[in-house]
This record gives sequence, C-alpha cells and structure tokens, in this order.
Amino acid sequence: LMQPKYDVRSFYKESGLARRVADSAVFENATLCVICANAIWMAVDTNHNTKDLLSESEVEFQVVEHAFCIFFTAEWLVRFVAFKSKVQCLREPWFMLDTALVFVTILENWVFLVLFALLPSVQVQVSRNLSVLMVFRLLRLCRIARMARVFRMLPELVILMKGLANGMRSVLLALVLLFMLVYVFAIGFTQALRGTTVGE
Repeated sequence: LMQPKYDVRSFYKESGLARRVADSAVFENATLCVICANAIWMAVDTNHNTKDLLSESEVEFQVVEHAFCIFFTAEWLVRFVAFKSKVQCLREPWFMLDTALVFVTILENWVFLVLFALLPSVQVQVSRNLSVLMVFRLLRLCRIARMARVFRMLPELVILMKGLANGMRSVLLALVLLFMLVYVFAIGFTQALRGTTVGE
C-alpha cells in the first residue's frame, strides 16, 4: 500500500507569518546556502584559527561565528513558532537535531562568552586544562552535523545513499565469494604441490 509522503509542513499552523516564512522556498534556499557557507567556514576556521576558545580568537572569527549563530537561532525560532502543536516538535527528528545544534552553538558562542567576561579566572583555568579544551573542540566539531540537513533539502542525495547502502550487501557478498575461492584453491594447490619443486 502507498503510504502518504512525510512532510513536516503538515504539522505547521494553517496561517500566520511564521508559517509563511517557514514554508517559503526562499527561506529553505537561504538556509541551505547558509549551511553550505557554514561548512566552508569551518574549513577556514580549522586552518587559520589556532585558538580553541572563541573568546580568544581574532575578531573576524568571532564576528562570523556570531553571525551564523544569530541566523541559525532565528531560523530555529521561526520553525518552532510555525508548529501548530509544540509537542509535535519532539516527534520531528530534523527539528530535534537542529535544537541540539543550536543549543551547542549558543552555549559556545554566547553563554561561555558571557561567563568568561564575568569571570576571567575561569577562562584562564579553562585555557590551561587540556581535557576541558578537548570538550570545546568536540563541541565545535558537532557543528559539522548540520550538513546532515542537506539530505533533507536535497532528496536526491538520500536516494544515492540508499542505493549505496543496498549495493553494499552485494559487494560484501562478492568479496566473501572471492575470499572463499582463493582460500579453497590455496589449500588445494598447497596440498597437491607439497614435496615438489613448485611447492617448495
């Protein structure tokens, strides 16, 4: 039986500004462009920003990070307000992923920034603690998960991934068959040629 195609917009309000914005193609395309720009910026940040803490980074890195944080927070708010029932947000996996990523971004860009500004001694201690710095690096690495949203906006990528996953079984079975053939012939030739000049 044909199942109805899942569409998160079916959980949005019937009308309203947030619904119109969240449902518009311009909003979707702009979000996709910003996600791609954020992915490119992460490569630039990785190569040129030697500081682990955003508060210690150069001004240009801080400005760009805050701009991305503002956009993704605003985008999350628009989609949250557009939901008819806020409980439905908990059942929408992409929205929950966005929620986690926005939370991590706000935590790193704004919460820690205010904390370090109010308590400079904490920033000094964090800068000297390698295990805490590793946590900050992992937080920044989590942002790459935002690229997963490209799969939602470009369904063709999902089809390609499903095709690769389905083809993986055939490839693995072919490798197993080749291994079994090599194994059988290796044992056969080893026993047949034992004691001959070829076997030695």
